[in-house]
Amino acid sequence: MPRARHAKRLGSNWQALAAEWRIKQLEYSWIDNMTVHRARRDFAACTAHALDYVLARHSIDGRIRSELLTTYERLDAYAEVPNMLATLRRHRFRLAILSRMGRRRCF
Repeated sequence: MPRARHAKRLGSNWQALAAEWRIKQLEYSWIDNMTVHRARRDFAACTAHALDYVLARHSIDGRIRSELLTTYERLDAYAEVPNMLATLRRHRFRLAILSRMGRRRCF
């Protein structure tokens, strides 16, 4: 989702735009899942479609689209993740990595 580094180009309400993008992304995913007779899109397509909607709705220059999609594919971990992983390791929990890489379907 957009981050502070995109604030200058997206405007002061960039956080609201990011939230709207996420909501629309989930809505498209849900709609695809409920629509039996339609071919499902992969999650990357849902993400791009949701971004297109938000950019158009707020009349934002579409030239930022590629940059935002690239940012979405390379999200940083939340600040608390390193400490939480260290705590889990200390307590000998078995850990696994869940990745957004690869093709995902909207369901």
